[in-house]
Amino acid sequence: MLITACRQCRGDCERGLLCSGCWQALPWNEPACQRCALPLGDAMQTLCSDCASRPPPQLRAQAAVIYEQRSSAWLLAFKFQRRLEWAQSLAAMLARQLRRRSQPLPELLLPIPLHPSRLRQRGYNQSGLLAARLGSQLSIPVDATSLSRIRATEVQSRTASAAVRRRNLAGAFHAHSLAGLHIAVVDDVITTGSTIAEAARCCLAAGAASVEAWAVARTP
Repeated sequence: MLITACRQCRGDCERGLLCSGCWQALPWNEPACQRCALPLGDAMQTLCSDCASRPPPQLRAQAAVIYEQRSSAWLLAFKFQRRLEWAQSLAAMLARQLRRRSQPLPELLLPIPLHPSRLRQRGYNQSGLLAARLGSQLSIPVDATSLSRIRATEVQSRTASAAVRRRNLAGAFHAHSLAGLHIAVVDDVITTGSTIAEAARCCLAAGAASVEAWAVARTP
Protein backbone atom coordinates (compact mmCIF):
# COMPACT_ATOMS: atom_id res chain seq x y z
CA MET A 1 0.00 0.00 0.00
CA LEU A 2 1.25 3.46 -0.91
CA ILE A 3 2.16 5.52 2.16
CA THR A 4 1.84 9.30 1.82
CA ALA A 5 1.97 12.23 4.22
CA CYS A 6 -1.26 13.21 5.98
CA ARG A 7 -2.37 16.65 4.81
CA GLN A 8 -3.18 17.64 8.38
CA CYS A 9 -0.47 16.27 10.72
CA ARG A 10 2.13 15.16 8.10
CA GLY A 11 2.25 11.68 9.63
CA ASP A 12 2.02 8.45 7.64
CA CYS A 13 -1.23 8.20 5.72
CA GLU A 14 -2.87 5.28 3.91
CA ARG A 15 -6.23 6.97 3.22
CA GLY A 16 -5.28 9.57 0.62
CA LEU A 17 -5.76 12.95 2.27
CA LEU A 18 -5.72 12.07 5.96
CA CYS A 19 -4.41 9.56 8.48
CA SER A 20 -6.93 7.67 10.61
CA GLY A 21 -6.61 10.03 13.58
CA CYS A 22 -7.14 13.18 11.53
CA TRP A 23 -9.99 11.49 9.65
CA GLN A 24 -11.82 10.83 12.91
CA ALA A 25 -11.18 14.43 14.05
CA LEU A 26 -12.76 16.03 10.98
CA PRO A 27 -15.52 18.61 11.64
CA TRP A 28 -18.28 16.14 10.73
CA ASN A 29 -21.53 17.93 10.00
CA GLU A 30 -23.77 16.42 12.65
CA PRO A 31 -26.33 17.28 13.80
CA ALA A 32 -27.57 19.09 10.70
CA CYS A 33 -30.84 20.21 9.13
CA GLN A 34 -32.39 17.34 7.19
CA ARG A 35 -33.52 19.59 4.33
CA CYS A 36 -30.54 21.92 3.74
CA ALA A 37 -27.70 20.34 5.80
CA LEU A 38 -27.13 23.52 7.82
CA PRO A 39 -25.14 22.63 10.98
CA LEU A 40 -27.37 22.62 14.07
CA GLY A 41 -26.43 23.00 17.71
CA ASP A 42 -29.18 20.76 19.08
CA ALA A 43 -29.13 17.02 18.38
CA MET A 44 -32.91 16.88 18.95
CA GLN A 45 -33.56 19.46 16.22
CA THR A 46 -34.19 18.11 12.72
CA LEU A 47 -34.87 21.30 10.72
CA CYS A 48 -33.40 24.78 10.76
CA SER A 49 -35.83 27.66 11.21
CA ASP A 50 -35.76 28.57 7.51
CA CYS A 51 -36.60 25.06 6.33
CA ALA A 52 -39.30 24.71 8.98
CA SER A 53 -41.06 27.84 7.72
CA ARG A 54 -40.18 27.64 3.99
CA PRO A 55 -39.31 24.05 3.00
CA PRO A 56 -36.91 23.91 0.03
CA PRO A 57 -37.68 21.76 -3.03
CA GLN A 58 -35.21 19.00 -2.12
CA LEU A 59 -36.57 16.28 0.16
CA ARG A 60 -33.37 16.10 2.19
CA ALA A 61 -29.75 17.20 2.09
CA GLN A 62 -26.49 15.71 3.32
CA ALA A 63 -23.08 17.34 3.68
CA ALA A 64 -20.19 15.41 5.17
CA VAL A 65 -18.23 18.14 6.95
CA ILE A 66 -18.52 21.76 7.98
CA TYR A 67 -16.81 24.19 5.63
CA GLU A 68 -13.97 25.63 7.71
CA GLN A 69 -10.24 26.24 7.41
CA ARG A 70 -9.14 22.68 6.70
CA SER A 71 -11.98 21.53 4.51
CA SER A 72 -12.05 24.79 2.55
CA ALA A 73 -8.34 24.52 1.75
CA TRP A 74 -8.75 21.00 0.38
CA LEU A 75 -11.87 21.80 -1.61
CA LEU A 76 -10.43 24.98 -3.12
CA ALA A 77 -7.27 23.13 -4.15
CA PHE A 78 -9.40 20.35 -5.66
CA LYS A 79 -11.63 22.83 -7.47
CA PHE A 80 -9.13 25.41 -8.71
CA GLN A 81 -5.64 23.85 -8.48
CA ARG A 82 -6.32 20.52 -10.22
CA ARG A 83 -5.75 18.33 -7.17
CA LEU A 84 -7.96 15.79 -8.90
CA GLU A 85 -6.40 12.88 -7.02
CA TRP A 86 -8.23 14.12 -3.92
CA ALA A 87 -11.66 13.32 -5.40
CA GLN A 88 -11.63 9.79 -3.99
CA SER A 89 -10.97 10.94 -0.41
CA LEU A 90 -13.44 13.82 -0.57
CA ALA A 91 -16.14 11.49 -1.89
CA ALA A 92 -15.29 9.00 0.87
CA MET A 93 -16.10 11.66 3.49
CA LEU A 94 -19.60 11.95 2.08
CA ALA A 95 -19.99 8.19 1.59
CA ARG A 96 -19.11 7.69 5.27
CA GLN A 97 -22.04 9.86 6.32
CA LEU A 98 -24.47 8.38 3.82
CA ARG A 99 -23.78 4.81 4.95
CA ARG A 100 -24.94 5.79 8.43
CA ARG A 101 -28.42 6.85 7.39
CA SER A 102 -31.56 4.74 7.70
CA GLN A 103 -33.33 5.93 4.53
CA PRO A 104 -32.85 4.09 1.21
CA LEU A 105 -30.30 5.65 -1.11
CA PRO A 106 -31.47 7.34 -4.34
CA GLU A 107 -31.53 5.51 -7.65
CA LEU A 108 -29.38 7.98 -9.60
CA LEU A 109 -26.75 10.65 -9.00
CA LEU A 110 -26.62 13.85 -11.06
CA PRO A 111 -23.62 16.17 -10.65
CA ILE A 112 -24.30 19.89 -10.57
CA PRO A 113 -23.13 20.90 -14.06
CA LEU A 114 -20.88 23.72 -15.19
CA HIS A 115 -21.84 25.92 -18.12
CA PRO A 116 -19.87 24.80 -21.23
CA SER A 117 -17.87 28.04 -21.24
CA ARG A 118 -16.72 27.52 -17.65
CA LEU A 119 -16.04 23.85 -18.28
CA ARG A 120 -13.74 24.80 -21.15
CA GLN A 121 -12.00 27.33 -18.94
CA ARG A 122 -11.47 24.99 -15.97
CA GLY A 123 -11.03 21.78 -17.92
CA TYR A 124 -13.07 19.58 -15.58
CA ASN A 125 -16.21 19.63 -13.46
CA GLN A 126 -15.29 19.00 -9.83
CA SER A 127 -18.87 17.94 -9.01
CA GLY A 128 -18.76 15.40 -11.83
CA LEU A 129 -15.55 13.89 -10.45
CA LEU A 130 -17.05 13.68 -6.96
CA ALA A 131 -20.27 12.11 -8.25
CA ALA A 132 -18.32 9.49 -10.22
CA ARG A 133 -16.26 8.47 -7.17
CA LEU A 134 -19.28 8.54 -4.89
CA GLY A 135 -21.37 6.47 -7.26
CA SER A 136 -18.61 3.86 -7.37
CA GLN A 137 -18.30 3.79 -3.59
CA LEU A 138 -22.06 3.50 -3.00
CA SER A 139 -22.96 1.45 -6.12
CA ILE A 140 -25.31 4.11 -7.50
CA PRO A 141 -25.40 4.94 -11.23
CA VAL A 142 -24.24 8.41 -12.25
CA ASP A 143 -25.83 10.45 -15.05
CA ALA A 144 -23.70 13.42 -16.11
CA THR A 145 -25.89 14.45 -19.07
CA SER A 146 -29.53 14.72 -17.93
CA LEU A 147 -28.96 17.91 -15.94
CA SER A 148 -27.24 20.75 -17.80
CA ARG A 149 -26.49 24.40 -17.17
CA ILE A 150 -28.00 26.39 -20.03
CA ARG A 151 -27.22 29.89 -18.83
CA ALA A 152 -23.81 31.20 -17.82
CA THR A 153 -24.03 32.76 -14.36
CA GLU A 154 -21.73 34.86 -12.25
CA VAL A 155 -19.44 32.96 -9.90
CA GLN A 156 -21.60 32.30 -6.86
CA SER A 157 -18.84 32.95 -4.33
CA ARG A 158 -18.69 36.55 -5.56
CA THR A 159 -22.35 37.32 -4.86
CA ALA A 160 -23.24 38.76 -1.50
CA SER A 161 -26.62 37.47 -0.41
CA ALA A 162 -28.93 34.49 -0.73
CA ALA A 163 -31.44 36.67 -2.63
CA VAL A 164 -28.80 37.70 -5.17
CA ARG A 165 -27.74 34.07 -5.55
CA ARG A 166 -31.32 32.99 -6.22
CA ARG A 167 -31.76 35.65 -8.91
CA ASN A 168 -28.39 34.72 -10.40
CA LEU A 169 -29.45 31.09 -10.78
CA ALA A 170 -33.04 31.50 -11.97
CA GLY A 171 -33.47 29.49 -15.17
CA ALA A 172 -29.83 28.37 -15.17
CA PHE A 173 -30.52 24.62 -15.43
CA HIS A 174 -32.35 22.26 -17.75
CA ALA A 175 -33.17 18.61 -17.06
CA HIS A 176 -34.22 15.84 -19.43
CA SER A 177 -36.95 13.39 -18.46
CA LEU A 178 -36.39 11.96 -14.97
CA ALA A 179 -39.87 10.47 -14.70
CA GLY A 180 -40.44 8.69 -11.39
CA LEU A 181 -36.78 8.60 -10.37
CA HIS A 182 -35.46 9.21 -6.88
CA ILE A 183 -32.27 11.19 -7.48
CA ALA A 184 -29.54 13.08 -5.67
CA VAL A 185 -27.74 16.09 -7.07
CA VAL A 186 -24.07 16.24 -6.07
CA ASP A 187 -21.98 19.36 -5.49
CA ASP A 188 -18.73 20.17 -3.70
CA VAL A 189 -20.04 22.80 -1.25
CA ILE A 190 -23.48 24.01 -0.15
CA THR A 191 -23.24 27.70 0.74
CA THR A 192 -26.69 29.29 0.88
CA GLY A 193 -28.46 26.36 -0.80
CA SER A 194 -29.50 28.41 -3.82
CA THR A 195 -27.72 26.19 -6.38
CA ILE A 196 -29.08 22.90 -5.07
CA ALA A 197 -32.58 24.34 -4.68
CA GLU A 198 -32.68 25.58 -8.29
CA ALA A 199 -31.30 22.24 -9.53
CA ALA A 200 -33.88 20.36 -7.44
CA ARG A 201 -36.74 22.47 -8.83
CA CYS A 202 -35.52 21.76 -12.34
CA CYS A 203 -35.32 18.00 -11.72
CA LEU A 204 -38.78 17.90 -10.15
CA ALA A 205 -40.18 19.78 -13.15
CA ALA A 206 -38.61 17.07 -15.34
CA GLY A 207 -40.60 14.42 -13.47
CA ALA A 208 -38.28 13.25 -10.69
CA ALA A 209 -40.21 11.64 -7.84
CA SER A 210 -37.90 13.20 -5.24
CA VAL A 211 -34.59 15.01 -5.10
CA GLU A 212 -31.85 14.96 -2.48
CA ALA A 213 -28.86 17.30 -2.34
CA TRP A 214 -25.42 15.96 -1.42
CA ALA A 215 -22.16 17.84 -0.91
CA VAL A 216 -18.81 17.33 0.71
CA ALA A 217 -19.11 20.45 2.87
CA ARG A 218 -21.69 22.92 4.19
CA THR A 219 -21.02 26.46 5.27
CA PRO A 220 -22.21 27.17 8.83
